[in-house]
This record gives sequence, structure tokens and C-alpha cells, in this order.
Amino acid sequence: MTLPSRKQYDDRFLSIAAWIDSTYALGPGKRFAFWLQGCPFSCPGCVAPSFLPIVPAHQLTIEHLLSLITQVNGCEGLTISGGEPMLQAEALAALLKNIRAQLGLSIIIYSGYYLNELKHMASHRRAIAQILGMVDVLIDGRYEHSQNDSKGLRGSTNQTIHFLTDRYTHLRNFFETKERAQEIHHLPDESKLMVGLPTLSQWRYTALDSSGQKWYDD
Repeated sequence: MTLPSRKQYDDRFLSIAAWIDSTYALGPGKRFAFWLQGCPFSCPGCVAPSFLPIVPAHQLTIEHLLSLITQVNGCEGLTISGGEPMLQAEALAALLKNIRAQLGLSIIIYSGYYLNELKHMASHRRAIAQILGMVDVLIDGRYEHSQNDSKGLRGSTNQTIHFLTDRYTHLRNFFETKERAQEIHHLPDESKLMVGLPTLSQWRYTALDSSGQKWYDD
């Protein structure tokens, strides 16, 4: 498994599909969450298909995104998903260095790559090695719709919740078996974003409409 060429991204920016400054559905405590645009996988049942195309989205500088995160009072940490975060590893690594140095927030990342794949990539892509060294919890692997057990913060049971530091090891049950929660957030462009992992029975209600911007119920 290889990553697409870095030439598809400008390392001065993060191409972000969406972000919210406060959620309690994607990890412990109050979290700033953002979804990076672009993914090499097309997992059947993907909950955010509009985030898959590798196309320009909101281009935020590292400094701008850091300022947005800094303004959030009582923030426990970041949750980062996509799309596929590792496609923008260089810019993401630069952001996380600042987060660790200036704010000390916890970091949770969802990746479609399995940890063993990321470790292999890290041997020749320094930014990925740096990210793995800063992440507290990595939830890895492609989503398998038939293996969605509606539990915890992983989408399907083939995915693994890796505690890469001891920051949240005491909350293993929280990550693996807690009841899933969902939130509806109104974005500045007047669209709505469903945040959180749907249960299998809820999945059909979380499709994107034809504009690729709004969540709706059938």
C-alpha cells in the first residue's frame, strides 16, 4: 500500500472538508474535530462520501487552524478524521507539533490505513513517523459495513483501537464498548453535519444529499 504523491497537496495548508470546535461524540471530553478532504479508499457504506475526492476544499494554514483550536475554552483534545488524514501527513505533522508544544491536547486520529501499513510508510515518510509519535489513540483500518457492531468509537470490528500512549488506557471500555452518540451541527454555510458514528440501524439515515453537503433523514 502506497500513498498518493505529495504533489497533490500544498504542505503549507491543510485541505479540510469540515471542522467543528466542540463535540462530545468523538472521544473523551470536549473535542475540536476536523475532517481532511481526500481518501484513496472507497469503502462501501462510507458515511461521508463527499469527503473522498482528492480535490481542494477549505484551505487552512497551520497557523489559522491552530488559532481556531486555541480559542476553544476547556478543550480536552483533537479528533481528526476524513477522508484520509495521512494523505496530508506533512502539514498535519507540523500542526500536531504545535498542538503538543503549545497546548498539550490529546490527539485521536482515524485512518483507513492499518497500523502495520503506516509503520512501513513511516520508514520512508518522516512525517508519518512523527504523527505516530504524537498520537494518543489511532483507530485504524478500512470500514467494513458487514462488521459494524454498533459499539464504541470504531466503525467496524476489523478496525483496531490502538492506545499509542497511556493517556487513555484507563478508558478502554469507553472507546471499545460505549453507546454511540450523534450530534447535529449547523455549519457556517448553513449546511448540517452529523457528528459521531451511527449504529448499523441508523446508517441509512446518515446518507448525504445530492449536494454532498447536508445530512438528512429518509
